[in-house]
Amino acid sequence: MANPQKENGYTPIANEIMDYLCHFRIPGEVRLIVDCVIRKTYGYNKKEDWIAHSQLIAMTRMKKGNVSRSLSQAITNKLVIRSDNKFRFNKNYDEWIRFGVIKSDNQKKVIKSDTGVIKKTTAVIKSEGYKRQYTKDNIQKTYIETDVSLTEILYTLIKRNYPFIKEKSSTKKEEDYKEMNRLQRLDGYSYEQIEWIIRWCQQDDFWKQNIRSVKKLREKFEQLIIKAKGEYDKRKVVNFDK
Repeated sequence: MANPQKENGYTPIANEIMDYLCHFRIPGEVRLIVDCVIRKTYGYNKKEDWIAHSQLIAMTRMKKGNVSRSLSQAITNKLVIRSDNKFRFNKNYDEWIRFGVIKSDNQKKVIKSDTGVIKKTTAVIKSEGYKRQYTKDNIQKTYIETDVSLTEILYTLIKRNYPFIKEKSSTKKEEDYKEMNRLQRLDGYSYEQIEWIIRWCQQDDFWKQNIRSVKKLREKFEQLIIKAKGEYDKRKVVNFDK
């Protein structure tokens, strides 16, 4: 029989926040992520901390894809804030965005005509900057300008380290742009975090030999975060202007 005791450890959180959470509706898997962030920060008397996807997977017992999507939703709705490669719970509940408020693709709009007749129409809500591939059943995002910029930054740094490497074809670049977008959109990492890791790994003697494509960057991203965190904790100075 479970018999938890406060003396064995507890997570301090303001009653005002708990009262608000009692009526603020959060989808189940997103709530699991929010609880994990609270546990890994407030539970250790911290305001923010590095939290690896592997930790969230272990704590929630969800699949990696579900963790990534739920974390992205928590960030989008401003329940969780990511900054400087760290996560924190947003205790300013006035900033929280209620789920269902953010418009999605193929959302039905109600339009009132001049005659007063209410008409329903299906409108595609376009996200600025995205190229979209339209199919019969779905709309698939491919990449945005930020994905192109970050990929080019990676190309430039790799070329600086290994000048003899041949430039990629336009077709292969296109695939890299899409892969960069997946790293952000599907895996849940911010563009600021991705750029930081790109610059860090291309100055690390070991990782610059192993990260020479966006595909490999995405594949090893969690390991890169863990390694970078170790260097950060040691207060190692990294000069990205070198």
